[in-house]
Amino acid sequence: MATIESGGRFSLVLALVAVFLAGSSVSWSADDLWNQHMHAGEMAYRSGLEQKYQVGWGRARPTLGFTEAEEQFLDAIAVAQGLPDGDLRKAEAMSALAGTYTEEGRFSDAENSGNQAVAIVEASVPSDDPRLGAALVYLAVIYDAESRPERAAALWDRALPILKKVGGVDHEVLQQLTFTASNLAGRVNPDGPAQMFRAILELSEVSGASDNDLRILLQHLAALRPCPPGAFHNQQRSGLQFHAELIPASEMIVRAVASREKDACSSKLVVHPCKCNSKTMSKRSQARKI
Repeated sequence: MATIESGGRFSLVLALVAVFLAGSSVSWSADDLWNQHMHAGEMAYRSGLEQKYQVGWGRARPTLGFTEAEEQFLDAIAVAQGLPDGDLRKAEAMSALAGTYTEEGRFSDAENSGNQAVAIVEASVPSDDPRLGAALVYLAVIYDAESRPERAAALWDRALPILKKVGGVDHEVLQQLTFTASNLAGRVNPDGPAQMFRAILELSEVSGASDNDLRILLQHLAALRPCPPGAFHNQQRSGLQFHAELIPASEMIVRAVASREKDACSSKLVVHPCKCNSKTMSKRSQARKI
């Protein structure tokens, strides 16, 4: 789904809503009223992002676009109240609303909507369904943006195995997660962006990211600085400790990249031979649908 093009901004909300819609058995043409509210909300949300990042320098605050998006997503939630149990459109609208609240800095409201969305999805799909993984990512990003990385960590721990099992996520989603983490860096407890970049690295590996993309992610990680103990409240472990935990994973990816380059120079074989495996390709094709 298209996102903010003019300023190079990406919308995590719109990308992850697409994850829900791709896995839903309900067609986009069903229930026009719900669709109209969601479409209007998405357009208003885009406008809010432009107002925030191109005019407001990224400062979390209400904007006319976000206010309109809230109203539309709330109307979509109201329409979804009458849908049968197991229909995920209420969760889709609540996740979109949570993302809007997060951009405004209304974290209590964002947590409430995000947790409700996760509860709805958990009650409706298997525990390894990628739509549950997407809902968990939504909630993790909220806590990371709120400088509560210890709460986000448990959600990333649940979401990553689900998404990695189906072959990762689409490149656009990785881009949008990277933008979100980059925007949070320097604004919130650095443990949050650090664990976001670590999650993006893991997803990038299984999603077939290029070596250059991996290097860029590692550069983002290297640019983060440890957080002095006590610098942020609601913190259970220091940034220095978490930063140290990142080093082994980063070194492992560096070695993997170096190994690929060596193999590519010494033979004519494909650098990523797993792409030739039909079973893996099938999983990756399924992943591209989420």
